[in-house]
Amino acid sequence: MALLPFKTLSMKVLQCSLLAGMKLKKIQPLLELFQPKLVLFPDSLKSQLNFSKNYTHLYYSENSTLRVPSLKDDFEVRLMRCLDFKLQPRILPQENMAIARLEGQLLLSNGNHLLVPAKKPTHFSSKQQLNWGSVDPNLLLKALKDKGIDGLISYDETAPCHGVHSIHISAPDEAVIEIDSKQTVIFAANENLTAVICETFSSVCSGI
Repeated sequence: MALLPFKTLSMKVLQCSLLAGMKLKKIQPLLELFQPKLVLFPDSLKSQLNFSKNYTHLYYSENSTLRVPSLKDDFEVRLMRCLDFKLQPRILPQENMAIARLEGQLLLSNGNHLLVPAKKPTHFSSKQQLNWGSVDPNLLLKALKDKGIDGLISYDETAPCHGVHSIHISAPDEAVIEIDSKQTVIFAANENLTAVICETFSSVCSGI
């Protein structure tokens, strides 16, 4: 039997307080008594049982892997001390919280979630930068102008992703920044200008 994300293992019932070989009509009263959140049934019973909506039920079959959903919306993670020193939190006043970018690997050990250093560093393309959060196009343009970069904003409401804001840079070189609800794309031939735009974007982004 295999339950992801755990490794495949063999299970053997050593003691069962319930009578083996019980009739189907006794299953529903037991479920109402115990009020389980999640129940696993053999695949052979799929067409023989009527289930209540008070709990989640899944079917398992022999020699197959079953994905069991988490019953918690969140969980606690223990952070290795060597990663703790690498944190550079950024305060988000509007959310009353602090966030930080961190590269690590999530492990499960003795029922505890651990965040440890990644075995292999994650490398993104030099032309791609991963950010979490959103940016106000007007605020971005203002920050760019403070650095001597001039441009104008246009908005295309017919574009996918609920419209696209475009910032057309005219000086010191030409570039275009397209901002929609999912991503921000920078079109620029000048690498130095691209670097300044990326740095400015990170400074005004609401996340990290």
